[in-house]
Amino acid sequence: MAAKDNRMIPESFSRRFPRAIHRQAGIPSSVGSGGSWFMPSPIPSRSLFDVGSTGCGWFVNSMGEGVEDYTFREGDVFFVEVGGELLYSKDGVGKNIGDSYLKGWKESLMDKLQMELWFTEKQTPDHGITSKIVRTLHHEETKYQTVDVIETRQFGNMLLLDGMVMTTDKDEFVYHEMIAHVAMNTHPEPKDVLVIGGGDGGAIREVLKYPTVETATLVEIDERVIEVAKTYFPAIAGALDDPRVRVRIEDGIRHVEEVKNAYDVILVDSTEPIGPAVGLFQRDFYERIFHALRRDGIMVAQSESPWFNRDLIARVYHDIADLFPIARLYTASVPTYPSGLWSFTLGSKVYDPLEVDEIKLHRPETKYYTPEMHKALFALPKYVAELTK
Repeated sequence: MAAKDNRMIPESFSRRFPRAIHRQAGIPSSVGSGGSWFMPSPIPSRSLFDVGSTGCGWFVNSMGEGVEDYTFREGDVFFVEVGGELLYSKDGVGKNIGDSYLKGWKESLMDKLQMELWFTEKQTPDHGITSKIVRTLHHEETKYQTVDVIETRQFGNMLLLDGMVMTTDKDEFVYHEMIAHVAMNTHPEPKDVLVIGGGDGGAIREVLKYPTVETATLVEIDERVIEVAKTYFPAIAGALDDPRVRVRIEDGIRHVEEVKNAYDVILVDSTEPIGPAVGLFQRDFYERIFHALRRDGIMVAQSESPWFNRDLIARVYHDIADLFPIARLYTASVPTYPSGLWSFTLGSKVYDPLEVDEIKLHRPETKYYTPEMHKALFALPKYVAELTK
Protein backbone atom coordinates (compact mmCIF):
# COMPACT_ATOMS: atom_id res chain seq x y z
CA MET A 1 0.00 0.00 0.00
CA ALA A 2 1.50 3.32 -1.04
CA ALA A 3 1.40 6.46 1.07
CA LYS A 4 0.41 9.73 -0.54
CA ASP A 5 3.92 10.35 -1.85
CA ASN A 6 3.87 6.86 -3.41
CA ARG A 7 6.57 5.49 -1.12
CA MET A 8 5.78 1.81 -0.47
CA ILE A 9 5.58 0.07 2.88
CA PRO A 10 9.20 -1.02 3.56
CA GLU A 11 10.37 -4.43 2.41
CA SER A 12 11.50 -5.15 5.97
CA PHE A 13 7.83 -5.01 6.93
CA SER A 14 6.30 -6.91 4.01
CA ARG A 15 8.80 -9.75 4.32
CA ARG A 16 7.36 -10.60 7.71
CA PHE A 17 3.89 -11.34 6.35
CA PRO A 18 2.92 -14.01 3.79
CA ARG A 19 0.55 -13.01 1.06
CA ALA A 20 -2.35 -14.95 2.55
CA ILE A 21 -2.43 -13.63 6.10
CA HIS A 22 -5.86 -12.35 7.06
CA ARG A 23 -7.58 -10.98 10.10
CA GLN A 24 -10.14 -12.13 12.58
CA ALA A 25 -11.09 -8.48 12.92
CA GLY A 26 -9.14 -5.35 12.17
CA ILE A 27 -7.85 -2.92 9.61
CA PRO A 28 -6.76 -4.08 6.12
CA SER A 29 -3.78 -2.95 4.12
CA SER A 30 -2.29 -4.42 0.95
CA VAL A 31 1.35 -5.46 1.28
CA GLY A 32 3.87 -7.79 -0.28
CA SER A 33 2.91 -9.58 -3.48
CA GLY A 34 -0.70 -8.55 -3.71
CA GLY A 35 -1.93 -10.30 -0.56
CA SER A 36 -3.19 -8.68 2.59
CA TRP A 37 -2.40 -8.47 6.26
CA PHE A 38 -4.70 -7.35 9.01
CA MET A 39 -4.02 -5.64 12.31
CA PRO A 40 -6.31 -7.17 14.95
CA SER A 41 -8.43 -4.78 16.95
CA PRO A 42 -8.70 -3.87 19.73
CA ILE A 43 -5.05 -3.97 20.82
CA PRO A 44 -4.53 -4.21 24.60
CA SER A 45 -3.23 -1.04 26.20
CA ARG A 46 0.53 -0.78 26.72
CA SER A 47 2.75 1.96 28.07
CA LEU A 48 3.70 4.62 25.52
CA PHE A 49 7.14 5.92 24.82
CA ASP A 50 8.78 8.49 22.58
CA VAL A 51 10.03 7.05 19.29
CA GLY A 52 12.13 9.97 18.13
CA SER A 53 12.42 11.67 14.77
CA THR A 54 14.53 9.22 12.75
CA GLY A 55 13.07 6.69 10.32
CA CYS A 56 9.98 6.63 8.14
CA GLY A 57 6.39 6.09 9.14
CA TRP A 58 3.16 4.99 7.52
CA PHE A 59 -0.28 5.76 8.90
CA VAL A 60 -3.11 3.29 8.29
CA ASN A 61 -6.49 4.77 9.03
CA SER A 62 -9.69 2.90 9.89
CA MET A 63 -10.62 2.78 6.20
CA GLY A 64 -7.43 0.92 5.36
CA GLU A 65 -5.94 3.98 3.63
CA GLY A 66 -2.28 4.89 3.87
CA VAL A 67 -1.78 8.55 4.64
CA GLU A 68 0.88 10.88 5.94
CA ASP A 69 0.59 14.05 8.06
CA TYR A 70 -2.37 12.43 9.73
CA THR A 71 -3.97 13.08 13.12
CA PHE A 72 -5.00 9.96 15.03
CA ARG A 73 -8.61 9.06 15.47
CA GLU A 74 -10.08 6.19 17.43
CA GLY A 75 -9.42 2.86 15.72
CA ASP A 76 -6.42 4.05 13.70
CA VAL A 77 -3.02 2.37 13.62
CA PHE A 78 0.40 3.87 12.92
CA PHE A 79 3.49 1.94 11.78
CA VAL A 80 6.95 3.40 12.08
CA GLU A 81 10.39 2.05 11.20
CA VAL A 82 13.15 3.31 13.46
CA GLY A 83 16.65 1.92 13.18
CA GLY A 84 15.38 -1.09 11.28
CA GLU A 85 12.86 -1.98 13.99
CA LEU A 86 9.16 -1.86 13.22
CA LEU A 87 7.02 -0.27 15.90
CA TYR A 88 3.40 0.74 15.98
CA SER A 89 0.87 2.81 17.89
CA LYS A 90 -2.90 2.66 18.18
CA ASP A 91 -5.24 5.37 19.40
CA GLY A 92 -2.18 7.41 20.37
CA VAL A 93 -1.79 11.14 20.27
CA GLY A 94 1.12 11.45 17.86
CA LYS A 95 2.69 14.01 15.59
CA ASN A 96 3.20 13.67 11.85
CA ILE A 97 6.36 12.26 10.29
CA GLY A 98 8.13 15.58 10.11
CA ASP A 99 7.80 16.26 13.82
CA SER A 100 10.41 15.52 16.44
CA TYR A 101 8.67 12.62 18.13
CA LEU A 102 5.86 10.10 17.81
CA LYS A 103 4.04 8.11 20.41
CA GLY A 104 4.31 4.33 19.85
CA TRP A 105 4.37 0.98 21.53
CA LYS A 106 7.58 -0.24 23.13
CA GLU A 107 7.49 -3.81 21.80
CA SER A 108 8.60 -4.65 18.28
CA LEU A 109 5.79 -5.35 15.86
CA MET A 110 6.20 -9.10 15.60
CA ASP A 111 6.85 -9.61 19.30
CA LYS A 112 3.53 -7.95 20.00
CA LEU A 113 1.55 -9.41 17.12
CA GLN A 114 2.70 -13.01 17.23
CA MET A 115 -0.41 -13.97 19.22
CA GLU A 116 -2.70 -11.68 17.28
CA LEU A 117 -2.04 -12.37 13.60
CA TRP A 118 -4.29 -14.86 11.84
CA PHE A 119 -4.09 -16.83 8.62
CA THR A 120 -7.39 -17.59 6.89
CA GLU A 121 -7.94 -19.94 3.99
CA LYS A 122 -11.15 -19.06 2.20
CA GLN A 123 -12.25 -22.58 1.33
CA THR A 124 -15.53 -21.59 -0.33
CA PRO A 125 -17.03 -18.17 -1.10
CA ASP A 126 -18.83 -18.43 2.24
CA HIS A 127 -16.53 -20.45 4.51
CA GLY A 128 -12.92 -20.62 5.65
CA ILE A 129 -10.63 -21.76 8.45
CA THR A 130 -8.32 -19.56 10.47
CA SER A 131 -5.26 -20.12 12.65
CA LYS A 132 -3.19 -17.88 14.90
CA ILE A 133 0.27 -17.21 13.51
CA VAL A 134 3.52 -17.07 15.45
CA ARG A 135 5.64 -15.95 12.51
CA THR A 136 6.27 -16.29 8.80
CA LEU A 137 9.07 -18.73 8.01
CA HIS A 138 9.17 -18.69 4.22
CA HIS A 139 7.62 -16.97 1.21
CA GLU A 140 8.42 -17.28 -2.49
CA GLU A 141 6.86 -17.23 -5.92
CA THR A 142 7.98 -20.28 -7.89
CA LYS A 143 7.45 -20.94 -11.58
CA TYR A 144 4.15 -22.63 -10.78
CA GLN A 145 2.73 -21.23 -7.53
CA THR A 146 3.19 -19.24 -4.35
CA VAL A 147 4.84 -21.21 -1.56
CA ASP A 148 4.52 -20.07 2.05
CA VAL A 149 5.44 -21.66 5.36
CA ILE A 150 3.99 -20.15 8.52
CA GLU A 151 4.35 -21.23 12.12
CA THR A 152 0.94 -21.51 13.77
CA ARG A 153 -0.02 -21.91 17.42
CA GLN A 154 -2.40 -24.83 16.91
CA PHE A 155 -0.83 -26.91 14.16
CA GLY A 156 2.86 -26.00 14.18
CA ASN A 157 4.46 -25.34 10.81
CA MET A 158 1.93 -25.05 7.99
CA LEU A 159 2.70 -25.35 4.27
CA LEU A 160 0.58 -23.19 1.96
CA LEU A 161 0.46 -23.41 -1.83
CA ASP A 162 -1.33 -20.47 -3.42
CA GLY A 163 -2.80 -19.68 0.00
CA MET A 164 -4.24 -23.19 0.51
CA VAL A 165 -3.22 -25.47 3.36
CA MET A 166 -1.29 -28.47 2.08
CA THR A 167 0.06 -29.94 5.30
CA THR A 168 0.91 -29.13 8.90
CA ASP A 169 3.16 -30.61 11.56
CA LYS A 170 0.27 -31.70 13.78
CA ASP A 171 -2.27 -33.35 11.45
CA GLU A 172 -0.21 -34.43 8.43
CA PHE A 173 -0.14 -38.06 9.52
CA VAL A 174 -3.85 -38.52 8.84
CA TYR A 175 -3.76 -37.62 5.18
CA HIS A 176 -0.44 -39.27 4.41
CA GLU A 177 -1.33 -42.53 6.12
CA MET A 178 -4.75 -42.70 4.54
CA ILE A 179 -3.66 -42.01 0.98
CA ALA A 180 -0.99 -44.72 1.24
CA HIS A 181 -1.87 -47.60 3.55
CA VAL A 182 -5.25 -48.64 2.17
CA ALA A 183 -3.78 -49.40 -1.25
CA MET A 184 -0.47 -50.68 0.08
CA ASN A 185 -2.18 -53.12 2.44
CA THR A 186 -4.68 -54.24 -0.21
CA HIS A 187 -1.96 -55.22 -2.68
CA PRO A 188 -0.26 -58.43 -1.48
CA GLU A 189 3.24 -57.50 -2.70
CA PRO A 190 3.72 -53.87 -3.77
CA LYS A 191 7.25 -53.54 -5.13
CA ASP A 192 7.22 -50.46 -7.35
CA VAL A 193 5.15 -47.48 -6.22
CA LEU A 194 4.55 -44.10 -7.86
CA VAL A 195 3.44 -40.95 -6.04
CA ILE A 196 2.27 -38.10 -8.26
CA GLY A 197 2.47 -34.75 -6.51
CA GLY A 198 3.15 -35.03 -2.82
CA GLY A 199 6.34 -32.99 -2.90
CA ASP A 200 6.30 -32.76 0.90
CA GLY A 201 7.34 -36.43 0.96
CA GLY A 202 4.70 -37.67 3.39
CA ALA A 203 3.13 -40.28 1.11
CA ILE A 204 6.58 -41.58 0.18
CA ARG A 205 7.41 -41.91 3.88
CA GLU A 206 4.37 -44.13 4.43
CA VAL A 207 5.01 -46.24 1.31
CA LEU A 208 8.52 -47.03 2.51
CA LYS A 209 7.13 -48.70 5.64
CA TYR A 210 6.42 -51.80 3.54
CA PRO A 211 9.36 -54.23 3.31
CA THR A 212 8.32 -55.40 -0.16
CA VAL A 213 8.92 -51.96 -1.69
CA GLU A 214 11.93 -51.87 -3.99
CA THR A 215 11.39 -48.46 -5.62
CA ALA A 216 9.27 -45.48 -4.62
CA THR A 217 9.11 -42.86 -7.36
CA LEU A 218 8.03 -39.30 -6.60
CA VAL A 219 6.98 -37.20 -9.58
CA GLU A 220 6.62 -33.54 -8.54
CA ILE A 221 6.31 -30.66 -10.98
CA ASP A 222 7.67 -27.98 -8.61
CA GLU A 223 11.13 -28.71 -7.26
CA ARG A 224 10.89 -25.86 -4.77
CA VAL A 225 8.10 -27.60 -2.87
CA ILE A 226 10.46 -30.48 -2.18
CA GLU A 227 13.28 -28.21 -1.04
CA VAL A 228 11.03 -26.13 1.19
CA ALA A 229 9.58 -29.29 2.74
CA LYS A 230 13.05 -30.62 3.50
CA THR A 231 13.90 -27.38 5.28
CA TYR A 232 10.74 -26.80 7.30
CA PHE A 233 9.15 -30.28 7.52
CA PRO A 234 12.04 -32.71 8.04
CA ALA A 235 9.84 -35.27 9.80
CA ILE A 236 7.68 -35.46 6.67
CA ALA A 237 10.28 -35.06 3.92
CA GLY A 238 13.15 -36.95 5.53
CA ALA A 239 12.30 -40.21 3.76
CA LEU A 240 13.05 -38.63 0.38
CA ASP A 241 16.72 -39.40 1.04
CA ASP A 242 16.04 -43.14 1.26
CA PRO A 243 18.02 -45.03 -1.43
CA ARG A 244 14.80 -46.66 -2.68
CA VAL A 245 13.36 -43.24 -3.60
CA ARG A 246 13.60 -41.81 -7.10
CA VAL A 247 12.64 -38.15 -7.42
CA ARG A 248 11.63 -36.90 -10.86
CA ILE A 249 10.93 -33.19 -11.40
CA GLU A 250 8.36 -33.34 -14.16
CA ASP A 251 4.67 -33.25 -14.98
CA GLY A 252 2.87 -36.27 -13.52
CA ILE A 253 0.41 -36.35 -16.41
CA ARG A 254 3.25 -36.63 -18.91
CA HIS A 255 4.99 -39.26 -16.81
CA VAL A 256 2.07 -41.70 -16.86
CA GLU A 257 1.69 -41.12 -20.58
CA GLU A 258 5.20 -42.40 -21.11
CA VAL A 259 5.18 -45.53 -18.93
CA LYS A 260 3.22 -48.77 -19.30
CA ASN A 261 2.86 -51.73 -16.96
CA ALA A 262 5.43 -50.19 -14.62
CA TYR A 263 3.89 -49.82 -11.15
CA ASP A 264 2.06 -51.93 -8.58
CA VAL A 265 0.53 -48.93 -6.78
CA ILE A 266 0.02 -45.34 -7.94
CA LEU A 267 -1.01 -42.61 -5.48
CA VAL A 268 -2.28 -39.27 -6.79
CA ASP A 269 -1.36 -36.81 -4.04
CA SER A 270 -2.54 -33.70 -5.86
CA THR A 271 -3.41 -30.18 -4.78
CA GLU A 272 -6.93 -28.83 -5.26
CA PRO A 273 -8.24 -28.98 -8.85
CA ILE A 274 -7.06 -25.55 -9.92
CA GLY A 275 -4.12 -24.41 -12.03
CA PRO A 276 -1.68 -27.16 -13.09
CA ALA A 277 -3.53 -29.74 -10.95
CA VAL A 278 -6.77 -29.60 -12.96
CA GLY A 279 -5.58 -32.37 -15.27
CA LEU A 280 -5.07 -34.70 -12.31
CA PHE A 281 -8.85 -34.97 -11.90
CA GLN A 282 -9.71 -35.91 -15.48
CA ARG A 283 -10.87 -39.26 -16.85
CA ASP A 284 -8.12 -39.48 -19.47
CA PHE A 285 -5.53 -39.11 -16.71
CA TYR A 286 -7.04 -42.04 -14.78
CA GLU A 287 -7.02 -44.03 -18.00
CA ARG A 288 -3.29 -43.41 -18.38
CA ILE A 289 -2.81 -44.51 -14.79
CA PHE A 290 -4.66 -47.73 -15.59
CA HIS A 291 -2.16 -48.50 -18.32
CA ALA A 292 0.83 -47.46 -16.19
CA LEU A 293 -0.21 -50.02 -13.59
CA ARG A 294 0.64 -53.68 -13.79
CA ARG A 295 -2.08 -56.28 -14.38
CA ASP A 296 -2.96 -56.39 -10.65
CA GLY A 297 -2.26 -52.73 -9.88
CA ILE A 298 -4.10 -50.36 -7.54
CA MET A 299 -4.50 -46.59 -7.60
CA VAL A 300 -5.72 -44.10 -5.00
CA ALA A 301 -6.49 -40.44 -5.66
CA GLN A 302 -7.36 -37.80 -3.11
CA SER A 303 -10.81 -36.59 -4.12
CA GLU A 304 -11.62 -33.56 -1.95
CA SER A 305 -14.38 -32.82 0.59
CA PRO A 306 -17.78 -34.56 0.63
CA TRP A 307 -19.24 -31.31 1.95
CA PHE A 308 -17.85 -28.88 -0.59
CA ASN A 309 -16.93 -30.98 -3.65
CA ARG A 310 -19.79 -33.44 -4.08
CA ASP A 311 -20.03 -33.11 -7.85
CA LEU A 312 -16.29 -33.60 -8.25
CA ILE A 313 -16.25 -36.68 -6.01
CA ALA A 314 -19.14 -38.26 -7.89
CA ARG A 315 -17.46 -37.60 -11.23
CA VAL A 316 -14.07 -38.92 -10.10
CA TYR A 317 -15.59 -42.02 -8.55
CA HIS A 318 -17.61 -42.90 -11.62
CA ASP A 319 -14.69 -42.21 -13.97
CA ILE A 320 -12.53 -44.61 -11.98
CA ALA A 321 -15.35 -47.14 -11.67
CA ASP A 322 -15.73 -47.13 -15.46
CA LEU A 323 -12.04 -47.95 -15.88
CA PHE A 324 -11.30 -50.33 -13.00
CA PRO A 325 -13.19 -53.53 -12.12
CA ILE A 326 -13.19 -52.46 -8.46
CA ALA A 327 -13.79 -48.91 -7.20
CA ARG A 328 -14.15 -47.84 -3.57
CA LEU A 329 -14.60 -44.51 -1.82
CA TYR A 330 -13.40 -43.88 1.73
CA THR A 331 -12.89 -40.89 4.02
CA ALA A 332 -10.71 -39.59 6.84
CA SER A 333 -10.78 -36.67 9.25
CA VAL A 334 -8.17 -34.02 8.39
CA PRO A 335 -8.75 -30.94 10.59
CA THR A 336 -7.03 -28.36 8.40
CA TYR A 337 -8.61 -29.46 5.11
CA PRO A 338 -11.89 -27.95 3.91
CA SER A 339 -14.75 -29.14 6.16
CA GLY A 340 -12.39 -31.49 8.06
CA LEU A 341 -13.71 -34.55 6.19
CA TRP A 342 -11.66 -35.72 3.23
CA SER A 343 -12.26 -38.38 0.61
CA PHE A 344 -10.09 -40.82 -1.30
CA THR A 345 -11.07 -42.89 -4.33
CA LEU A 346 -9.49 -46.30 -4.95
CA GLY A 347 -9.40 -48.19 -8.22
CA SER A 348 -8.15 -51.77 -8.39
CA LYS A 349 -7.69 -54.23 -11.24
CA VAL A 350 -7.81 -57.38 -9.09
CA TYR A 351 -7.69 -56.92 -5.32
CA ASP A 352 -10.71 -55.72 -3.36
CA PRO A 353 -9.90 -53.89 -0.11
CA LEU A 354 -13.06 -55.41 1.37
CA GLU A 355 -11.78 -58.93 0.75
CA VAL A 356 -8.40 -58.71 2.49
CA ASP A 357 -7.51 -60.97 5.40
CA GLU A 358 -7.06 -58.55 8.29
CA ILE A 359 -4.88 -61.03 10.18
CA LYS A 360 -2.34 -61.05 7.34
CA LEU A 361 -2.22 -57.28 6.85
CA HIS A 362 1.07 -55.51 7.41
CA ARG A 363 1.14 -53.46 10.61
CA PRO A 364 3.22 -50.35 9.90
CA GLU A 365 3.96 -47.85 12.64
CA THR A 366 1.08 -45.37 12.32
CA LYS A 367 -0.96 -42.87 14.31
CA TYR A 368 -4.29 -43.06 12.44
CA TYR A 369 -4.58 -46.09 10.15
CA THR A 370 -4.81 -49.61 11.60
CA PRO A 371 -5.51 -52.98 9.96
CA GLU A 372 -8.61 -53.27 12.17
CA MET A 373 -10.15 -50.20 10.56
CA HIS A 374 -9.18 -51.19 7.00
CA LYS A 375 -12.56 -52.61 5.97
CA ALA A 376 -14.53 -50.28 8.22
CA LEU A 377 -13.27 -47.29 6.23
CA PHE A 378 -15.66 -48.22 3.43
CA ALA A 379 -18.77 -48.05 5.61
CA LEU A 380 -19.75 -44.55 4.52
CA PRO A 381 -22.31 -42.11 5.90
CA LYS A 382 -25.41 -42.16 3.75
CA TYR A 383 -24.84 -38.70 2.28
CA VAL A 384 -21.33 -39.76 1.17
CA ALA A 385 -22.36 -43.21 -0.07
CA GLU A 386 -24.93 -41.51 -2.31
CA LEU A 387 -22.07 -40.10 -4.37
CA THR A 388 -21.17 -43.61 -5.54
CA LYS A 389 -24.66 -44.47 -6.86
